[in-house]
Amino acid sequence: MRRSGAWMMLIAGACALGGCKSPSPHARRDGQANWDEVRARIKYQLAREQFESGRPEETARTALEALALDERFLDAYVLLCRAQIEMADTSSALRTLSAARGAELDAPVLFYLEGVAAEMSGDPVAALARYRAARQGQPNNADFLAAEVELMVAQGAPDAALQLLKEHARPNENDATLDALAARLAVLVGDADYADHCYRAASRKASHP
Repeated sequence: MRRSGAWMMLIAGACALGGCKSPSPHARRDGQANWDEVRARIKYQLAREQFESGRPEETARTALEALALDERFLDAYVLLCRAQIEMADTSSALRTLSAARGAELDAPVLFYLEGVAAEMSGDPVAALARYRAARQGQPNNADFLAAEVELMVAQGAPDAALQLLKEHARPNENDATLDALAARLAVLVGDADYADHCYRAASRKASHP
């Protein structure tokens, strides 16, 4: 549609009254940063789909592309590290975690993944310390607690592991993971009554997801 001269004059007048001007360099930088964050999240969603469909190599490439757009994107670091661990590439996983720390990111999941990498590298002492830090940072996370407990058992301390589980397990009506783990440990240490109690709880939750 052709615009009349009067319409163009109206636009010019409105801009003059409203103070229309070119964006400042600072505003342009902010706009670019916001757009990069949007693109990073789109890349991240694609990487998640790739990981869930069993394609860790593609996941790693796409997650790296997301991080190139937003170097402080915690979820992208976590997904990249998980993909590298899935490929048994411990050295790359450790570099990813170091980069996340270098970006001044701090979250319990980073401690947990550092624990996984340390355990894969044959350092159970460091792994246990990291699992404990993850569990203390997020006490209601069953995976963090289970990782600490299972490593304690592997190191020959099933009684202490079961006690830790009893003290820190949070009731969860939808997840039988910790109940099943507690039942197995109770059998291991010879606590038949507690084993029966935990098996019943696990069975009830499993049959009513």
